[in-house]
Amino acid sequence: MDGSENRADVRDAMYESLRDLYSALPCGSIWYTIEENPKIRYCNKKALAVLGFSDRTAVISGGELEWYSLIDPRDREAVKNAHRSYLKGKKEDAEYTCRILGADGVIRWISAGVKKTWAENGSIMMQALFLDVTQQKSSVSTGAEL
Repeated sequence: MDGSENRADVRDAMYESLRDLYSALPCGSIWYTIEENPKIRYCNKKALAVLGFSDRTAVISGGELEWYSLIDPRDREAVKNAHRSYLKGKKEDAEYTCRILGADGVIRWISAGVKKTWAENGSIMMQALFLDVTQQKSSVSTGAEL
């Protein structure tokens, strides 16, 4: 076995370990492409629940589900602007709060932080970690204390 095979095995083990970690997170985690209409390539179980999907196949099969299509049109441009500013180096990170149009028909609020990351194939992708803040937004809008 040469050194390159060993490095490949270590890299594969590292990515498998990262997938396990992201699956166990108590917040939503999605990875998506960097393009005008980003496509979701990975999501953990918590993200599935927040996005209103019952299984991962519906989200990533074919790799054509666009992240922006799940964001409420009232918030979509602000999210795109946050991404653009981050990618152009104007901001250290991208953070935003927006409404998500769940596949189950429910509108939920998320608070997200986004960073660039590397996929297994070496391409650069975006990773968003987010929390469902619907309860907090509901409390604020009804005038109740958090």
